[in-house]
Amino acid sequence: MLSPDPVSKIIGQPDDLMITCVDCGKDFTFSKGEQDFFRMKGLFSPKRCPACRVKKRQQKLREEASRNA
Repeated sequence: MLSPDPVSKIIGQPDDLMITCVDCGKDFTFSKGEQDFFRMKGLFSPKRCPACRVKKRQQKLREEASRNA
């Protein structure tokens, strides 16, 4: 099982985690299914909420595009 970081709290289903986003500070649910998927792929627990992950990804793509232009 993924070890929750200190800011995580158990909510909802027994294995769901509530994590606080490092960017916006909002709490988001990291479900048991998501935890299983992340574990299967060898990934760590997310630090950012889904919305901030999308923003981060878009920012990274823009930076890469401007370097290649």
